[in-house]
Amino acid sequence: MLYAIGVEKGKECIVKAAMQKEHVKAIVPQEWRKKETKTEIETLFPGLVFADIPYNARTYYLIKSIPHIVEFTHKPLTYTEESWVRLLENVLEPSIIQENGREIKIVSGILKAFKSRITKVNRKVQNVTVSITLNGKERTFDLCYVKNEDKTAVSKQKSKESDIDITDTV
Repeated sequence: MLYAIGVEKGKECIVKAAMQKEHVKAIVPQEWRKKETKTEIETLFPGLVFADIPYNARTYYLIKSIPHIVEFTHKPLTYTEESWVRLLENVLEPSIIQENGREIKIVSGILKAFKSRITKVNRKVQNVTVSITLNGKERTFDLCYVKNEDKTAVSKQKSKESDIDITDTV
C-alpha cells in the first residue's frame, strides 16, 4: 500500500534516502524544469514523500523515527491516487506539445495521462496545472511542456549538464 508522508519542505530527497536505508520503497515525484540558462530537477509535491509499506506498528515507528517527518497518516492512498503517483515515480521529462492557435495537442509525455485533469495552461512559462486528489484533499501541481520545435534545445541543455546523451530518449 502507498501512503503519503508529510515532510519538511525541501527535505523530500533526504527523507527518501533515509527510508531507502531502512529498506522502505519511497517515491518523490520530480520533473526536469528549464530555468533561464539551465535545466534542473524540481519536486512536484513539496512536503510529501510516498512510501510503499504495510501499515503496522513496526513500520509506523520506523517512519516516525526518520528525521524531518511531520505527518504520517494511517490512511493509504486509493487505487486511483496510487496509480497517479506511480505514473509520476521517475524523474519526468517535459511533455512535448504542438500549438495550433489556442488549441494544444499533446504529442508525447506524462501530460497524456493527465489530459483530463489539466485545469490551467500558462503559455508564458510553458507549464500546465494539473489537479488530483490525494488522501481526499485536492492537490495541484505544475508540469512543464516544450513546443515540438523546442524539444532538441532542451535535450541538448540537459545532456551538457548531466554528461549523458539524452537526445535519443526524447
